[in-house]
Amino acid sequence: MGIACEVAIADGLGLSRKREQSHYETIVRYGDAESRDLHVLASSTSMLPDAVQDWYGFNEADPVLYSEIGTLVTATGLNDRRKYDFKRIADAFERTYLSE
Repeated sequence: MGIACEVAIADGLGLSRKREQSHYETIVRYGDAESRDLHVLASSTSMLPDAVQDWYGFNEADPVLYSEIGTLVTATGLNDRRKYDFKRIADAFERTYLSE
């Protein structure tokens, strides 16, 4: 989800970014200018901010994607439960949203 936010920022979406250091990792929070709450990314409860959902045209904060075997799984589910790496998750986004 963080990569989706970073791509949107690089392409001009006005999104705030806040980095916080926990004991184990750096957590990045993203939010739009009107948002009072920044959504936590890089955690098992990551969700896309509304502005990013709108920018991509997603209907949900945790997009449902086709896995490699054709089952529907949320993006965080592919990462957290199925242990997909970023490349495999990117492939799932392409399979779901960019296939003809």
